[in-house]
Amino acid sequence: PVDARLFPSPYSGAAPRFVWDLALRRTVDNTLEAVIFVRSIETGIRVPPGVQVSDVVTTLGDRNTVVTAARRTPVGMRSTNLRATGTGSNPADDAELYAHPISAAAWLPTPTTTQRVDNDIIVLKNPFDSNEIPDPSGYGNAIRDAYRRQSAGRPFWHDIVAQPGQTIVDNLGVVRRVVERVDDAPDWIGGVDPTEIAVRVSPPYTVSARRPEGESIESVPLEERSQKLFQVIFTPQVPVSVFIRELEVDR
Repeated sequence: PVDARLFPSPYSGAAPRFVWDLALRRTVDNTLEAVIFVRSIETGIRVPPGVQVSDVVTTLGDRNTVVTAARRTPVGMRSTNLRATGTGSNPADDAELYAHPISAAAWLPTPTTTQRVDNDIIVLKNPFDSNEIPDPSGYGNAIRDAYRRQSAGRPFWHDIVAQPGQTIVDNLGVVRRVVERVDDAPDWIGGVDPTEIAVRVSPPYTVSARRPEGESIESVPLEERSQKLFQVIFTPQVPVSVFIRELEVDR
């Protein structure tokens, strides 16, 4: 539960300031790694008089006497436009959701005989309507429907990916910073298709991470899936820290 992912812990003598989320990655050696995203609790969350932050952002049974309308999740996202709320989200409001990490299909564009491609440019497909990875966002039909209601112009989720300081983690197990959106991307890296966005990242990729266009993750042997770029994961709010730890698992 979210209560267990707050730091400092609720009612520990210090108000919670951060919330963490994790995703799991299987390595080429068939071990597990945990990718941990740490975000600040949104500063716009209002704390009613007579209560504390722990009361507002937790659901700890009898300890929580805050009325439902005043309760907030630590980080929020609006289902109507895919934007961060800045004020957490009300668990009782279907239009506001906990802003958990988002996964999107990704690839390195293939050079042509007339067009060179830098290995620090990647393309991301719309995470809310992808056929490559079933329901990659984890948000379900509500968010996908919201995306389909948007115009054919620049989708709001592009702003999530390309915001200053954004951090992504790919299926290769590397933490990368988004440097900039590539607005002059030609057609073959999303310059026209509004479901795609091209961004420049750091550090760059190696040529071996490139995969043939249209190759799906299901068609690649398990031992090769962590060697080619297939997907990235990121959070709606820019994290304050992202790190990866190998898990010790009894075999």
